[in-house]
Amino acid sequence: MTDFDPRNRPMGETPTLVYKGLIQGGFKKENIEIVPDPDKAVDILFSKVKEGDLLIIQPNELEPVMSQIMERYREMVTRI
Repeated sequence: MTDFDPRNRPMGETPTLVYKGLIQGGFKKENIEIVPDPDKAVDILFSKVKEGDLLIIQPNELEPVMSQIMERYREMVTRI
């Protein structure tokens, strides 16, 4: 989990709030990871994905991360 656009909140506040909500909702701490750097977060997400997983990437602006997402996707497809 990362925060592409904190929307006037201190950096890291939104992921922390989401983390707390996930814990309250029954998620295990070891299944939640906060990555402060959005570029690294996308790379980490794709490095851990398995066939059948659903990835949710919700940037405020798509253009800055689209090429990174497509590059990771191509890497995955060529491994199959």
